[in-house]
Amino acid sequence: MRAGFAALLMLVLTATLAHSQPAAAPPVHKNHAITWTAVGAGAGFALGTLAGLGMFDDAINSDRKVWTTAVGSAAAGGVVAFLLSLPHKAAGHAAPAGLTDVEVRALAASARFQRTTPSP
Repeated sequence: MRAGFAALLMLVLTATLAHSQPAAAPPVHKNHAITWTAVGAGAGFALGTLAGLGMFDDAINSDRKVWTTAVGSAAAGGVVAFLLSLPHKAAGHAAPAGLTDVEVRALAASARFQRTTPSP
């Protein structure tokens, strides 16, 4: 009896929620620069940790050197990822201007062609 009542209650609530949803908003294009910055920083940290352990594993104060390498690499990875995630726009070049009739006539008048004879 309880299971039937719970199923009926769930069915009624689901139908009510389905009808109360607002209309879907138009899709919004989002820039994911923050996400890519975090991913780049994480990847930089991981690679910096591996590089630091590879280079400074047997050195004196190796823990400081490894952490410094990891943090520096994380900062560099975050900056690179941020710059790569920015929207790129093609350079806007001005359309070439056409010549007016006056300019075409002046250009034609200034052009001088030499008559050449074909060489044997």
